[in-house]
Amino acid sequence: LHRQVWVSGGSIFVDLHISNKTHRPVKRVDLSLERAVLCYKHAAAATLEKMSSQVRISETSERLILAKTSQRHDCDGWSGTEVYTSDARTCELQVPRGHATVKCGKYFEVRYFLNVAASLSNSKVVSVQLPIILIHMNSLDVLPNSVAQVAAAIEEKRFQQRQKTCDQAFQIPKH
Repeated sequence: LHRQVWVSGGSIFVDLHISNKTHRPVKRVDLSLERAVLCYKHAAAATLEKMSSQVRISETSERLILAKTSQRHDCDGWSGTEVYTSDARTCELQVPRGHATVKCGKYFEVRYFLNVAASLSNSKVVSVQLPIILIHMNSLDVLPNSVAQVAAAIEEKRFQQRQKTCDQAFQIPKH
């Protein structure tokens, strides 16, 4: 993956490099998007490291495959990866709309994974699971600052600095 953050409702592109060092050809590549919802009974314990969410064990876990795509040999212009050769290709997976990663809170979190599996002709599978972050399309809408807003913010900051200077100048020393 050339990035970790993807937009819900768009496509995920993954560049695959298959190096087949077996005596059987790679006949199929499967991509799937998996959602994991982890639920906790208790809030996270307070720690000095602030990383307690990483060591928490969930009470329940719901896993669901949201999208799948397959590339088979002799389909879509791909002839598979022959014995003792390598192949590079880019695959695409459509992400359904309305999904977003939710960071670990007190009681739940939502994670997403891209699963990539390459199948040999004897049904052996080599797979990898890549964590990804999904964001909603609306989170890309950032309103540009207008000149008036910037000027007002600068004036407010200057006013606060002058007010602070005046307050310090008129303080009565304590004896």
